Amino acid sequence: MTTAGASGSFWAEDDLGRRLCFALRVASRVTQELAQEGYVDPDDRAVEVGSAKIIAETALLLLAAAPAGQRFTAVREEIEAVARLLSPYARSWPMRLGLCLRPALARDYGFAHVCLTALDYPDAAFDELLHASLAAYEAESCERLPHREIEQQWITRAWCGNADHRWPDGQLVRHSMLGRPIDALNASRDDIYAFTHALLYATDLGRTTIRIPRAKRMLLADAEATLARCLDSEDYDLGGEVLLTWPLLGAAWSATASFGFKVLARVEDQVGFLPAPLTRLDRYRSFARGEERSRYVLATVYHTAYVMGLLCAITLDGGKPLPLKTWGRVGSGSEVNLGDLLDLLHGASPRHDGKDPHWLSDFQGLAPHEQDVLAPMLLTIALQRAARTHNLKRMRDTLELGVRLGLVLGPGPQQAAQLLQRAAALTPCRATSPPLPDEPQLP
Repeated sequence: MTTAGASGSFWAEDDLGRRLCFALRVASRVTQELAQEGYVDPDDRAVEVGSAKIIAETALLLLAAAPAGQRFTAVREEIEAVARLLSPYARSWPMRLGLCLRPALARDYGFAHVCLTALDYPDAAFDELLHASLAAYEAESCERLPHREIEQQWITRAWCGNADHRWPDGQLVRHSMLGRPIDALNASRDDIYAFTHALLYATDLGRTTIRIPRAKRMLLADAEATLARCLDSEDYDLGGEVLLTWPLLGAAWSATASFGFKVLARVEDQVGFLPAPLTRLDRYRSFARGEERSRYVLATVYHTAYVMGLLCAITLDGGKPLPLKTWGRVGSGSEVNLGDLLDLLHGASPRHDGKDPHWLSDFQGLAPHEQDVLAPMLLTIALQRAARTHNLKRMRDTLELGVRLGLVLGPGPQQAAQLLQRAAALTPCRATSPPLPDEPQLP
């Protein structure tokens, strides 16, 4: 895990507040244009988002932003404006019908209502119906993954407060991804998503200090490895969620985490919003009317904007450490030679078109002493690229370079070394392994 020198400067709170206000303005447009019916692109089924999801995520952003609203007038005004727009959708007839017909999903249908109630926008009639739905015999008939169960417990806590409610369930937290190591080389998006969401709700949006089942440094090291992957694939939606690890744990931002935030902030400023993997420029241009283009862009990028808003809001809550703007120390005597590492990266581009990812231009703009501190991140990215193509020779060469540079402590190098040990037992051992078989399906 990388650390920063004492001479680093910090990100300005006013800028974090500005970015949060932007996310809230996006929330206002999303509520007005998409909350009623959601969005479906008839020519691209990957672009589909339901109204219930939009309503719940908007409400969560408002609740997370509330502490910052107590400090920044502009934030408070944006929260109030969106809350007034959102309330009718959160307590709409479809939500009430869902509570009536599907008690097992009562907390899901009531999610936005609970958030708005906590923001002092109550609705007694909806509250009564939610109570009745949760009292039904079949209310607990739905089996969920651990991070989803943690979310369900959080909804109950946010609705009822702390009285007579055990929080959080330590056994459930241990069974979630918070109690399991991340695959630093091949983690799926679902695994990373489960990690970020378990942490978000187990810590009550960063407002509760929890007893985590693994050492804090291990969680942060896993987060750095997954952040490296997200930056290299330009997945800013998931990368922003991973960055939540630092404010949720109240941890000082490492150089790698601060660099990740710097990349996201620069891309947001340059493009005007944080692009999402779903957004296709050719599809955007195919729409004849401005209204259709607007709805398409909102549907594909709103969640990434919300994640950036959550990140800024939770960082601004309770005097948590701020991201570093600079790190390392000038004249620290570091003599890390990054040339060979960069050559390895250039030899294994993550994109089919051969273009460099956004993070590389940001890296090249850093001072040498700042680049040196990020050497572990470069090594992890090189190992992840080798793992992605099953190129064991490149992985071995990368790991040998890491040993020479003294960069062997993170989960990426350690897991790569174990992978190569396993590969040595294969007969015959190939420099580049064949495609993997389909994942086994258990009966």
